[in-house]
Amino acid sequence: MSSELEDTLAQTTAQLAIIHPAYENVAGRILMGRIHKETPDSFRECLEELTSGTRVAAKGSKILTDTFVDSAKILMPFLEVAMVKDRDFELPYFSVRAMEHCYLLRKETRIVERPQHMYMRIAVAIHGQELPSVVHTYNLLSSMYYVHSSPTMTNCGTVNARLTHSFAVSFDGRTEHGITRSMQQIMTLTAGGGDVGVSLANVPASGLIDTALTMTKGGVKVRRGVATVFIEPWHPDIDKFLELHEEFVMDTSRERAVFFGLWIPDLFMSRVAACEKWSLFDPEDVLELTKAFGDNFSLLYTDYEGQRLFRKELPARDIWSRILEVQRRTGGPNVVYKDNANRKSNQRHLGTVTHSTLCADLLQPCSTYETAVCNTATIVLPLFVNRERRLDFALLHDVSKVIVRNLNRIGIIGRYPSPTAAFGYSRNRSIGIGVLGLADAFIALRLAFESQAAIRMGGLILETIYHAAMEASCELVEEYGIYPTFMGSPLSNGQFQFDLWEEPVSNFRYNWDALRTKIRSQGVANSEVVVLMSTGDITQVSGHSEGCEPSIGNIFVRIMHAEEYVALSSNLVYDLEQDGLWNDEIRLQIMAAQGSVQSILPLPLWIKALYKTPWEINPRAVVDHAISRGPFVCQSQSLTLYIDNNTAEALDSLHFYAWRRGLKTGLFFLRSTTMNMFKRITSKIYQIALGESVDEE
Repeated sequence: MSSELEDTLAQTTAQLAIIHPAYENVAGRILMGRIHKETPDSFRECLEELTSGTRVAAKGSKILTDTFVDSAKILMPFLEVAMVKDRDFELPYFSVRAMEHCYLLRKETRIVERPQHMYMRIAVAIHGQELPSVVHTYNLLSSMYYVHSSPTMTNCGTVNARLTHSFAVSFDGRTEHGITRSMQQIMTLTAGGGDVGVSLANVPASGLIDTALTMTKGGVKVRRGVATVFIEPWHPDIDKFLELHEEFVMDTSRERAVFFGLWIPDLFMSRVAACEKWSLFDPEDVLELTKAFGDNFSLLYTDYEGQRLFRKELPARDIWSRILEVQRRTGGPNVVYKDNANRKSNQRHLGTVTHSTLCADLLQPCSTYETAVCNTATIVLPLFVNRERRLDFALLHDVSKVIVRNLNRIGIIGRYPSPTAAFGYSRNRSIGIGVLGLADAFIALRLAFESQAAIRMGGLILETIYHAAMEASCELVEEYGIYPTFMGSPLSNGQFQFDLWEEPVSNFRYNWDALRTKIRSQGVANSEVVVLMSTGDITQVSGHSEGCEPSIGNIFVRIMHAEEYVALSSNLVYDLEQDGLWNDEIRLQIMAAQGSVQSILPLPLWIKALYKTPWEINPRAVVDHAISRGPFVCQSQSLTLYIDNNTAEALDSLHFYAWRRGLKTGLFFLRSTTMNMFKRITSKIYQIALGESVDEE
């Protein structure tokens, strides 16, 4: 059968996922069979094809580094034995497609790698000739216990060697030269696929919108990555900033490369709650405000008000209402609470954190000579639920420690896109372990997402990861030394992340006092170790639910590049089959209800509790989960909220609840049933599921 026919057969089979999720697995095997026919069978042959006279047409340079190739050749007999080729055929269709499009190495336009080759490439690139570590890392990756970030999977072992994608830069908006230099820095970082965060809060009122427009309308040539711009609500251009965000979101004619965020101080929230006045200042008149937080910010702000330096006074609630209105219409901008972020920062002795990145998760100070950097990897939580439906905390602890070691190795072998990024990593050695598939893990554990048991379990999972990461980082001091900015940090004073939270934390599972004593005397290799980032791209590779979010639903559209199809929740179908409840009538009822099982009478209550759609889960429970995890997250959490009843009052209540409970991130993205995109997707689900023609907008 020709490759074209196999590809068509795989696509057609995937379309049958609306009948049963097993078709996705069959489609994946068909597609993987085509890839196996077109690629070298052995790892040795794969490397030979990539190295023998291979030139990348666009760049005229070799693909793999000499160091990687030499290590692989020395270990090759052992690597061939260790590789488990059949694991390739365990991947569902959308995972295979994601790897094919994004991660597997190509010789010019033709794929040369298979997934197992990719995992072995990553393992060898990280560990060189250390065979036990290579094989152990390969097996963890190949069995999907964890995944590295997209740039690591794509570039590990290659001459590109850009293995990180999350950066925060300082923006000099006071002079034309400073703006030009800052723009060039952003372009350098995004050119390699970087996710770059920048604060425009110090750009004068006369220039902020021009600067933002320059970024959004082509001044920053974001070829692969994205830039996210933040301001604080005291800037006189706050309303224009929100208008620009709304205009940019609503313009679907261009690919989004610039996003928007708000950096909100406690004083603003307090005045909104008290229905008090709020003052807007030009940054040129109040140079210290962006670098101040907490009581210091409040004192400066009220002093500037007393001097009548403000450009405008208005009710704080007017600005807040405008923010809520825009979020309800567009899903953003994202919100980070400035004072919570800084009070709980292990780098607060180095300066003020003034902004985050796209997903509102990276929280580090930066300067003109130091770009904040974070190397990340993500644990796939469902893999840690055993056959007895219990979470294997010991295994989770062990794997977390391996990831810390691997991320430190990546920090060494990676190539940074700018001298300031290299300096930023070398000073702080920030790494971030995240998670995905939390909702799927709860289903496997038979815990309803809204339940207190699930909320407690989420906290225990993060406590385990945080303890393991801190322990491993302390052990790695012997190999890497203490990170240079350790002294003066909360950790150097024996304060863990949970010690920086005002609410007491029940951390009874591990001997934290013993680890505290050890760290105070020996130090740690890394300033930050846990960050719960959005996992959109790597979620497709894993085949599980995204990050810490509720499951997307029981029927949904998978969208990959120009291809899309409707699929059913495999967890739900298999559970119903186990109870003898799955049949075509039930399937049609689920489709007619657009994924909800709440009104389907034959289904038991435990199924209905376990398989609520995101819109049927109380959004406050999502915030409660974040609160439970927060004391064990060094940086922050990418928080997506789902609101069915998308009223200003409901959103207002959630924001204030998150802020008062100490969350650093109040919102990454708001999803609502009233948003046009949701209406389009649910309409497509309904029409495709019932065999009707789909009207494209």
